[in-house]
Amino acid sequence: MHHSATASVMPETFSRPTRPNTFDLARSPLRGFNLIDASAGTGKTYAICGLVLRLLLEKDLTIEQILVVTYTEAATEDLRDRIRQKLRQTLLAINSTPGDDAFLQEYLADLKDKKEAALRLTEALRSFDEAAIFTIHGFCQRMLLENSFESNTLFDTELVADDSYLIREIAEDFWRRIFSQSSSLFCLYAADKLSPDVLHDFLSPFRPYPFLHFIPDLDFASGCSQLSDAEADYIGAYRTVCRLWPAARNEVLFDLSHSQVLKRNVYKPAHVQAIISNMDDMAAVCLPSLHLFDRFHQLTSSKIAAGTKIKETPNILPFYELCENLAQARNNLQAQYDRCLLALKKRLLDSFRHELCLRKERDNIFSFDDLLHRLHEALSGPEGHSFARSVARRYPAALIDEFQDTDPLQFEIFKSIYNESSLLFLIGDPKQAIYSFRGADIFTYMDAAAGSPLAHHTLGVNHRSAPALVKAVNTIFCRAQNPFVFDAISFQPVSAAQKVTPEYLTTDGQQEEPFILWYLDGVSLSGEDAHPSPTKNPRISKSEARRRIIARVADEVCRLLNLAAENRLCINDRKLLPGDIAILVRKNDEARKVQQTLTECKVPSVLHSGSDIFGSEEAQEMALLLGAIVTPGNIRRVKTGLLTRFIGLQTHAIMMLQTDSPEGEEIIEHWLTKCRTYHELWTRYGFIRMFWTLMWENRVRQRLLASENGERSLTNFLHLAEILHQEAVTQDLNMTALLGYLYERMSGSQAQNIEHQLRLESDADRVKIVTIHKAKGLQYPVVFCPFTWEGLRSGPQKGCLFHLQEDGKTTELIFDAGSAELENHLQRTLQEEMAENLRLLYVALTRAVHRCYLFWGPINGAETSAPAYLLHQGALEDADSAPCHETENTLMKKAAARFLTLSETEILADLHDLVHAAEGTIRIATPKELPDTYRPVNEVSSFALRQRKFTGAIASDWKISSFSSLTANLAGVMDSGQTLRDPAPDRDETTAVPPIPQEQSEQEDITLDIFSFPQGARPGTFLHELLEQADFSNEQPVAEHLIYEKLQYYDYDATWYPAIAQMLENLGNVQLHHDNPGLKLCNIPPENCLHELEFYFPLSRLTPEDVKQIFRTKNLHASAVETAVFMEKQLERLTFAPLRGFMRGFIDLVFGFAGKFYLVDWKSNYLGSSIESYRQDKLAKSILSGFYFLQYHIYSLALHIYLQKRLPAYRYEAHFGGVFYVFLRGVNKNTGPASGIYHDLPDQATIEMLQAKFIPEEKR
Repeated sequence: MHHSATASVMPETFSRPTRPNTFDLARSPLRGFNLIDASAGTGKTYAICGLVLRLLLEKDLTIEQILVVTYTEAATEDLRDRIRQKLRQTLLAINSTPGDDAFLQEYLADLKDKKEAALRLTEALRSFDEAAIFTIHGFCQRMLLENSFESNTLFDTELVADDSYLIREIAEDFWRRIFSQSSSLFCLYAADKLSPDVLHDFLSPFRPYPFLHFIPDLDFASGCSQLSDAEADYIGAYRTVCRLWPAARNEVLFDLSHSQVLKRNVYKPAHVQAIISNMDDMAAVCLPSLHLFDRFHQLTSSKIAAGTKIKETPNILPFYELCENLAQARNNLQAQYDRCLLALKKRLLDSFRHELCLRKERDNIFSFDDLLHRLHEALSGPEGHSFARSVARRYPAALIDEFQDTDPLQFEIFKSIYNESSLLFLIGDPKQAIYSFRGADIFTYMDAAAGSPLAHHTLGVNHRSAPALVKAVNTIFCRAQNPFVFDAISFQPVSAAQKVTPEYLTTDGQQEEPFILWYLDGVSLSGEDAHPSPTKNPRISKSEARRRIIARVADEVCRLLNLAAENRLCINDRKLLPGDIAILVRKNDEARKVQQTLTECKVPSVLHSGSDIFGSEEAQEMALLLGAIVTPGNIRRVKTGLLTRFIGLQTHAIMMLQTDSPEGEEIIEHWLTKCRTYHELWTRYGFIRMFWTLMWENRVRQRLLASENGERSLTNFLHLAEILHQEAVTQDLNMTALLGYLYERMSGSQAQNIEHQLRLESDADRVKIVTIHKAKGLQYPVVFCPFTWEGLRSGPQKGCLFHLQEDGKTTELIFDAGSAELENHLQRTLQEEMAENLRLLYVALTRAVHRCYLFWGPINGAETSAPAYLLHQGALEDADSAPCHETENTLMKKAAARFLTLSETEILADLHDLVHAAEGTIRIATPKELPDTYRPVNEVSSFALRQRKFTGAIASDWKISSFSSLTANLAGVMDSGQTLRDPAPDRDETTAVPPIPQEQSEQEDITLDIFSFPQGARPGTFLHELLEQADFSNEQPVAEHLIYEKLQYYDYDATWYPAIAQMLENLGNVQLHHDNPGLKLCNIPPENCLHELEFYFPLSRLTPEDVKQIFRTKNLHASAVETAVFMEKQLERLTFAPLRGFMRGFIDLVFGFAGKFYLVDWKSNYLGSSIESYRQDKLAKSILSGFYFLQYHIYSLALHIYLQKRLPAYRYEAHFGGVFYVFLRGVNKNTGPASGIYHDLPDQATIEMLQAKFIPEEKR
């Protein structure tokens, strides 16, 4: 809907005047450039919603014409939701009553045409999906794509989140290019100081700063790329010393050893011998290098003179003068090389952005930062003016949220689009500018406030905190001179909102002081952490302070929650909950220590931090486990993987891994098999299938959730799996490449992705541990600020980043890498760091709604902290007389120096002055106020606890079963949930092995044939993997190289190759059945074969008696009559708990031949050392003893169901050819089916009986 410009629905004049400098949301004029300072809790988002409402109703704008820009995606969605709600609320208020919203009451009271306003709001809500609410990057991307020709943007360019690989590529190419052209001596010197990694780390911090200026302005001098005079002098001096040393050696040795004038505490005999020996080595090699041996300087004339006794004349030998010349030449050359290194860094920085653009054009990609650069370039280009006008016409009004976190580039973009007559609102709070580490520039805000034609407003009412807490924070910042260091950032006290239904935090019905200043005294110090300072009072070491503060925080949290549990500590009518408490920290390490202590106190907590998931312990465990699966034949890696929480081995099992006991070998053998199974799953079906199988089989979720901090660990493991799966799919990575990706991410060599930040475990009803940066914009009823006492960074620095402010000019960002003014610039850097620390403190203190705890005391290094600056400035008169620029530095130094001289009594006196000024809103707490002990939060309360009664039904018999689970009790295997030995599906690991005859066991030379091939599960897995790859229609069923690779992989000697090759030849050429001479595997083409056919079919309730009834009258084979008694005994042994659910299995091979289908199961069982042990009677006994008759009937049923669904006109009697159980060691092409091959064709009646018993009626 479009309206004329004269159709404004608000009056042009207002009956009530606005307060100076305070933004009146209902009445302040909407025109020109506006800068709105929104202090913490003053309703910045609410003001933006009100401004959008007013622009819609007063400026003839549609919702699509009002541009709203904020910083993050989350903030964008929140703004979108809040603005929509405000429009809907206003529309309802127009048609009914405004309710208790003071702004709407005031605004709508002056509204002239409510019908017109309702029409505009209705239209805005209808088209709200088109609302122009973006992040800064989203806005830039929209403008670039919609104006592709003006911005020279390709349509198919890919937007990438991480372009850090290009930075490393640029650094490496620069390193290769520079050092290939430099002298060998310079390369030798610079190898460690300027490696590709060093260059990469040098570049990375400068990425957010496109307008950075580098000083000093150095050129890459010619002496860096070719042999300079200084190099020639040094090399000449070096070779002279080497050449003349043999002639001077004895003289020097005698002088150093026997001289009466040298100080023997300097020239000790042992030192002299080392000097002579090192000089001998140097002269023998005579390879010039800037590295001289450690005591070479003691050979120089200057050191000889310094080492001569007082009043004695130094004996300066000619050789000492030569060494002096060499040392001086070395110092000169090193100074030149250091200048060259600095010049190289400058050259790299100067060319970096251009080079990065070229490489991105090559790869046809751009990053989020490029969106801003490209839009700025388009607006600054030849067509920039018309481009800017088109954007301004599309968005006549703009509201820029979080303006304090902008940077010069973003501000230049909006200055290019909007002129002085435009409607532009810049909304933010310079006191909350805390993101300089990611490019936010508070000086851009200060420049905008000072140099632009802005109407400067403030929001003066705090809607967040309790009135007493607002007064306490006002007092802390008002009492200090320049509370945020810079004059341009002032502190304006805010008033507390008068709420209709205020909330109060009360203890036993009484309100307490909302601000607790917790003081750590230094008197109680003892032990090695106590380091008394030379001042009047002892100082607390940082480590001791952290330990004591963390303990105090945990104690106080316990006390609060205990009071709440007794309904003594409440917010109005509800008791305080753990989720109402937040602990704000500076570093992730501090957060982890706090959480550990809370966990020890049984206090539930959740960690909100920006830590990278790849820096977690879970990432290390994931890497160890995947390493075991990638190389399942590596016993050392498998053992390491078993120690992770994925597997959860018990202590006794871990101890057995250290020994050579049979139990330890059994565990290792079992897990080697498991790892190979996981390896095969990963290879065939991908990473995520393997991962979930591993999680399910090893009950990882259940074990982790039952352990301490298990929810955090499980969250991390699942997050890692999601990332790895996504990377494997999108980048098509095999298992080795994916493991390499994991290790590369863990090393921190790539830029952090926001998707890789630690995800939250459930935070319902948990104490929140949050970094101050993460807490910005949030609020909590109770807040602890335990670590704001950290001082400024100290120690020598080779460079610094600072802002240069000059009158009448835009502030310039400069990196000083070693100019003559470096010392002064370092002071400026410290000043900016102090200013940011003060802003961090302000953000921390203003998160609280009802109560805030600040910890303070005489801590080492705290003299340069934000609390010391605010709380201990002392008298202000001396600072007032200083010039403005000096006041900022002088005030910092003065506060730090004063704090160092204060005794504990004087520190407390300053704090009591603050308490007095706060008029009952601040209280000083000391350790003496703490009770001796605290009751854990979960301690049994005075009232009786009663558990809920479970009334549901758990189907314990429903499971996924297999042949192995039906016969598990026969082998004495424990329940899979209680044992380490959870066998892989359908692999026969335990078979009775006849004892080896004594005479055979004593033979020294064993024939290497298939009979003597190793026995057990591992050889069986080896043979199964080979046969899975076999194509018997080829002359060589398995490629020779593959057999050798598998032998090596399973640690078998290559000499087994002939035996394996002979076995494969026998398998391919043996006649499988007496009645069908052509039925040989060599006659089966690969397209007629299915290897490792996996099946599932539904299983009705099954008991051992059901199985026994089917097989008691069954004639398995021609020899079954002779073994009927044995068959009956075997069936009596069959025991398993009644079960239902699904039957699962793997058929080794299914093939089709002459219109019939057969199934094959490979058996590696050792029945004896000759072909006679594998005759039909022996095989029948093995079939019965191993319950293989049950196995192949289950397989036959599965294949029968499979063929019924897949084969048209299928009939069992016509199409099913039977089963072959092939005992690999006994197969011989010359003996045919008489040995090693067991065949049976289950009759149709039995299969139908099985189907009736096994398959539920509704599923048949």
